[in-house]
Amino acid sequence: MPWSDPARWPGLLGPAISYALVTVQAVTPELLPHPTPCQGWDVGMLLRHATESLAALQEGIDARRIGLSPGPDDPAGDPAALFRDRAGRFLSAWAHIAQTDADRIDTAETDTAETRTAGAGTPRTGAARAETAQTGAEDCPEIIAIADRRLTLGLMTGVGALEMAVHGWDLSRACGHGQPIPGPLATSLLHITPLLVPRTGRAPLFGPPVTVPPMATPSDQLVAYLGRNPG
Repeated sequence: MPWSDPARWPGLLGPAISYALVTVQAVTPELLPHPTPCQGWDVGMLLRHATESLAALQEGIDARRIGLSPGPDDPAGDPAALFRDRAGRFLSAWAHIAQTDADRIDTAETDTAETRTAGAGTPRTGAARAETAQTGAEDCPEIIAIADRRLTLGLMTGVGALEMAVHGWDLSRACGHGQPIPGPLATSLLHITPLLVPRTGRAPLFGPPVTVPPMATPSDQLVAYLGRNPG
C-alpha cells in the first residue's frame, strides 16, 4: 500500500505522540516563556495548543466529530504536566483501539478461511466480517465531522501525526536539546507531508520551505519543508 493512501497514516500517530512526549520531558517551569520556532508562540503556549490538538483527536476518534473550539483541560494547570497526562491517556486508548482492530481482522481472516474450506454452500459470514474489519464499518466509522466538513480517519490521524512530530521538534529546540524526529517516523512523514502542506499558498500556518543539503537527515528535511531552520 503506497503512502499516498491515507489508510496507512493511522500507524504514524502513536510514534509521533511518543516522540513529542519524550521531548516534553525536558520542559521545566523556567522554560515556559522561552520562544519556539513557531513564530509568536512560547513553550507554554505551544504546549497548550498541542494538548488541545490531542483533545480534538480524542474527540474525533470517540465521537466521530470535532468541535471548532476545544477548551484546555485546565487553563491554570502546568502546561507540560497537562500535555504528558493527555498524551499518556491518548496513547493507552490508541493502543487498545489498534489491538482491537488487529484482533477483529485476525478473527475475520480465520472465519474467511474456514468458510472457504467449508465449501460454496456455507454462508459467507467470514468474508462479510473481513470486509467489515477492513473498512471499520461496524465499530469504527471512517468519517469524522468538523462543522459542515467531513474527513477520513486516515487523514485526521495523518495531520495529527505531522503536528505532534513537528511540535515535538519545536519544543525540543526551544528547550535547547535539539532532539531529532526519529528517522523512520520522519521518513514516513516526508512521504505524506506534501499531500497535506503544499509548497505554495501555505501562509500563515507555515513559512516557505528552507533549503537543506542533499544529505540532510530525514528529520532536518521534514522540518525544513515546513519552514523551520534545522541549523
